[in-house]
Amino acid sequence: MVQKEVIAAYADARGMHVVATYEDEGRSGVHLKNRPGLLRLLHDVTESHSFTTVLVYDVSRWGRFQDTDAAAYHEYHCRLHGVEVVYVAEMFGAEVNPITAMLKSMKRAMAAEYSRDLANKSWAGQHQVVSRGFQIGPLPPLGYRRCSVSANGQRRVILDNGQRKIAPTDRVEWVQAAQEEIELVKRICHLYTRTRLSFNDIARIGTAQGWRDHQGRRMTGRSLATLVRNEALIGNFVWGRGKHANNLITCSPSRRDGCIPRLIDDDTWAQIQRRTALEISKRQTDEQVVANLSKALQRSPLLTTRDLRAQGPSEPAHATSSSWTLDGIPRASRAGFDRTAQGCLRADEASQSEWA
Repeated sequence: MVQKEVIAAYADARGMHVVATYEDEGRSGVHLKNRPGLLRLLHDVTESHSFTTVLVYDVSRWGRFQDTDAAAYHEYHCRLHGVEVVYVAEMFGAEVNPITAMLKSMKRAMAAEYSRDLANKSWAGQHQVVSRGFQIGPLPPLGYRRCSVSANGQRRVILDNGQRKIAPTDRVEWVQAAQEEIELVKRICHLYTRTRLSFNDIARIGTAQGWRDHQGRRMTGRSLATLVRNEALIGNFVWGRGKHANNLITCSPSRRDGCIPRLIDDDTWAQIQRRTALEISKRQTDEQVVANLSKALQRSPLLTTRDLRAQGPSEPAHATSSSWTLDGIPRASRAGFDRTAQGCLRADEASQSEWA
């Protein structure tokens, strides 16, 4: 709001008329793809021709890009299409000279460093919270609820979905959900470890029996995999394990063992790890899967769900959505299989024998 007021005052003092406002409120300035307002501005500069000047609060408003040339490019993009760029809160104006260029370069580097420094401080704060035995981030799909804990360690209230902590000084602990939900978690783990059902097969059982996660959503194969492979089931909390190419900093995961009520025993968890390791070892490259499917098609023109899973793809949809070409056979004709009958048969068998 302050930025808009300063820009409006600058325009009024110079007899300018503001025809459009481009803003990305609450957005990270590190990546251009997260900036719809800026993207719209860059588009309008080349297409609309409805304005001749862009008023920018300061140099960092283009973004805190780690490649400082990115912000310089966006400014140049405007000038290249005949639109002047004016910084209303900087000491320099719209003129282009060596001193201005040097100041702008320093400002862009400072903006990028601000984001890196903030990322380091955020990670340090999160690491401290985890090391003290509290939890952050989203819940597993089943088995736990968030509880607001006061600064002196007293549990206040169970938080609903989307509800914030009672006070800024509170922390969050994960506590056990209702016993019925815990039994469902154990049943899912039993299906995964004691049968040959995949997560999608188990999800089909859940759909038939009306399983829902803590947000009321239908359980999918992906959500079941997230649940079963989560160390929270044995009482451990791990944060920051995922690695992303766009991360500003590289840091090791934060973990605290034994800080969450465990839901399954060590033997069940060991079986989950063994099956997970076995599935990872069986993963094949696209070329290997294509070769296996080509041989299978030569033996039989019709592939069932079980056949496809045995040759590599975990789901029939993989064969149809992929860009593979099997000896010139069209995608539609090589996707012949009875998905529904096969899946329902296996689900029926499992539901009848899982506790036998």
